[in-house]
Amino acid sequence: ETGTHVPLIVRWNGVTKPGTTYDGLVGFEDFLPTLLGIAGIPVPADAHLDGQSIVPLLQGTQAERRPWQYAFYNPLHGAHQEKTRWARTLQYKLYEDGRFFDIAADPLEQRPLEKDKLVESQQQTRKQLQDVLDHMEEAK
Repeated sequence: ETGTHVPLIVRWNGVTKPGTTYDGLVGFEDFLPTLLGIAGIPVPADAHLDGQSIVPLLQGTQAERRPWQYAFYNPLHGAHQEKTRWARTLQYKLYEDGRFFDIAADPLEQRPLEKDKLVESQQQTRKQLQDVLDHMEEAK
C-alpha cells in the first residue's frame, strides 16, 4: 500500500507468544505510550498523546483499538511530491484533498471511489475519516 502499511515485528520473550499476529492498525504514535507502559511509567495527564499503548496486544489480551489511523507525509527536501495528510481504516483511505480509495481492492490507489456512488457503509466510513482529518487539523 505505497509504503504506509508495513509489518511490525516484536519479540518479547515470556510475554508475547511466538507466532502471534494482529491484523489491526498500529502507528508510530503508539510507540511512546507502549514503551512507557513496558517501563511501568504512567503517561503524564498533561501529555496529550495521540497514540495508544499496544502492551495489551503484546500480552495477548484483547484490547479496544481505534478503527482508524492518521498520517501526515512531508517528503524530503527536493522530492517531487507535496505534503499530504490522510486517514485510513483497514479497508479505506481518505486524503485531505477528498480522494477516497478502497485500498483492500485497490492497494496502488489507482481508482478513487466516486463520492456520489458510495454505498451507505462507505459514506459512513468516509465521514468518519473526514472527521479524523478535521480533528487533527484543529489539533495542530
